[in-house]
Amino acid sequence: NSTVTTTMFARPGMQGVRLDATACMGQMRDGSAARLCARLFLLLDGRAAIIIDRVVLPHAGRVEARCFTPGEVTFARGRATLRNGKTLLRAAFAANVPATLHRASSIPTTPRSPATMLRWCSDRLHQDFTFATILSPGLVAPRIKLQTGPKGLRIEVGAGAWRRVFRLRADLTGSSTRSEKPRVSRCLPSRAKP
Repeated sequence: NSTVTTTMFARPGMQGVRLDATACMGQMRDGSAARLCARLFLLLDGRAAIIIDRVVLPHAGRVEARCFTPGEVTFARGRATLRNGKTLLRAAFAANVPATLHRASSIPTTPRSPATMLRWCSDRLHQDFTFATILSPGLVAPRIKLQTGPKGLRIEVGAGAWRRVFRLRADLTGSSTRSEKPRVSRCLPSRAKP
């Protein structure tokens, strides 16, 4: 009976949704496969979107965050530019552990061209992961800095002269968050492993 809990997130100049999929990660012989698996989607000041992923594992492992696009993608170290026709979107990535951006292709189940997959992957085994991705339209490349500590996360983002700094708790909530009643959705059934 795995569920994803969805909670609305709002602060001045920031709005979005937090997904907690910890229960969907399943069980191992010695307990839960994850202590935390949460994602926060935020729109910031109408200028950019940010996606923050937090995964805490009971044992060392690898984690990655994926994004798919039908558009053309140019990769650079910790950055990407996505173009679809005249639309231009720039992305920048940050993590609390060594991580690398990789290109891959989707595997469509129906005959069509595959989408480009952006894989933001941890380089080594760890237990505590925070990945942050900022997406900003236009010609100016966005910036992102991520700091983690005992009091939670400090995230600094910007593009051109615009800059925003905010803090979150380690579970991707915040003390000044106005939250609504969580909405619960069922997870897709996981396949048994041989």
